[in-house]
Amino acid sequence: MANTNADSMEIWDRLAYNRNAVIEASAGTGKTYTLEHIVEKLVREKGYDIRSLLLVTFTEKAAGELKERIRKMLKGSESAKHLDEATICTIHAFCREVLAAYPFESGMMMGMDIGGSDKALCAKA
Repeated sequence: MANTNADSMEIWDRLAYNRNAVIEASAGTGKTYTLEHIVEKLVREKGYDIRSLLLVTFTEKAAGELKERIRKMLKGSESAKHLDEATICTIHAFCREVLAAYPFESGMMMGMDIGGSDKALCAKA
């Protein structure tokens, strides 16, 4: 079967950038590579502020790797200066941030501990 133009385009060239997107695939299929290129397109070509993006992964290792790859890709740019303010984290870390930021809305008691790092939670379990 011959490739059509849509088949040969990279996924980041086929996305609608005015909507949310979910990338779901098996281990080792290039999710991190795809995400870093989506971020590059959003920041460099579409003019998004890196701080307005939410990048969520399953593991701390993947989140750290993604952040470092993006750091290298954006090196020397204004966005690179703000990378540490961007939300690039695990699902669990993002949920902890939201719960801590909105304690009344979530029904949590003030000062309630919502857990440590993913590694600490796994060890505790």
